[in-house]
Amino acid sequence: MKKQIYIFIFFLGLCWQQSIAQDTHFSQAINAPVLLNPALTGVMSTDMRVMSNYRTQWGSLSKPYQTMSVAVDFSPLRYLFNTDDILGVGLYFMKDQAGTTELNNTQIQMTFAYSKSLNGQGNNYLSIGGQVGYANQQINTQNLTFDNQIVGNILDQSISSGENLNFMPSNYWDVSAGIGWAYTPEKSKSIYLGASIYHINEPNVSFFEDYTELLHRKYTAYFGGEFRVNYLMSLMPRGFFFKQGAATEFTYGALIKFNIENSGNRYDTSAFIIGLMNRYKDAVIPIFRYDFQKFGIGFSYDVNVSTLNPVSRGYGGMEISMFYKTQLSNKRRRGRPLSCPNF
Repeated sequence: MKKQIYIFIFFLGLCWQQSIAQDTHFSQAINAPVLLNPALTGVMSTDMRVMSNYRTQWGSLSKPYQTMSVAVDFSPLRYLFNTDDILGVGLYFMKDQAGTTELNNTQIQMTFAYSKSLNGQGNNYLSIGGQVGYANQQINTQNLTFDNQIVGNILDQSISSGENLNFMPSNYWDVSAGIGWAYTPEKSKSIYLGASIYHINEPNVSFFEDYTELLHRKYTAYFGGEFRVNYLMSLMPRGFFFKQGAATEFTYGALIKFNIENSGNRYDTSAFIIGLMNRYKDAVIPIFRYDFQKFGIGFSYDVNVSTLNPVSRGYGGMEISMFYKTQLSNKRRRGRPLSCPNF
């Protein structure tokens, strides 16, 4: 009986979260930069960056919640005018599917940012950015079952439920903006921080024509950096704050980066990163990442420590991130190359 009560509380919590129209999120937030802040578009030492994230959670309790995203951004004008300023443009795609009802949210967003060099050295930037996109949200009721379909101890889905579930697809435009600052005086030494507001227009995401359910604005703030401890190791502290409607989330922690290369001019080319993050009163998150030249892959797992732990038994969410960075132009700038944080 106690277990049944926990299960009821768990699903009641999930329904409450959906009712206030919360966003999905990634534990490796900095590996999905345009989802963290549009102002991070184009903030990189290379010309182009492709990043992908996949997350699955609550698989031990119901049909898993799954989120997948792909983003690409580049800085096409970096070499054209031989300037330290960066104009970043990008495209972001995300698909989220939640639970037995397969609540689907599909988004495509265009992102852009202008980063102004503050010192003429190509390593200190103040950025402003925006994001405009279109989203589709729909729900599948075919997998739902009701008590009148249970005959004895057998579930017979051929029996009509008698329920009139008329959920209309929800389509809406979405607008977001942000500001950020990044300073990289040398490789393996950087600091960055920023803030953003998502869903500025608070679109209506209701499934019913005669009802309004606004997608609350999401306020985001973050900080992070990299500080060299010695030639082969550096410390990477970071923190993230999110607030949307009545929901608040604070995640903080640090990673340790081990440089695998031994040549001084190849520092940061190949590295192994390990660390621990804590989502306050919710989950402890170990993170592992391996960077090799232009490629990188990361893995994390949310160990649930919240009040849902008696039901989840500590199981939370697995997450995988991948990235690829490259130089598109063979034309070299005169003087010092640009330096940005290595997220």
